[in-house]
Amino acid sequence: MNRDVICLYLSPWNRVRLTAVLQDSNSSRRAVWRAKIVLAKAAGHGINEIMRPSGTSKPYVLRWQGAFATKASWGCCATRPGRPGSRR
Repeated sequence: MNRDVICLYLSPWNRVRLTAVLQDSNSSRRAVWRAKIVLAKAAGHGINEIMRPSGTSKPYVLRWQGAFATKASWGCCATRPGRPGSRR
């Protein structure tokens, strides 16, 4: 997939959910970054315009806009379960 031509369309339901993440003070920083990235891309902003206000790196922006474009669902903004960290 060519990352330069990713165009996102957000359904009204997805837009409401992403906006709710931004407004919720209990949202994790990562969830807020992902919501900002997706909302900005759906508004037609470029990579550099997305990086500055969200405070993220270019690879992070490319990864999450691509993930949302391929999954096209709210699920990409959820945290993924992983292996528990080891205590040393």
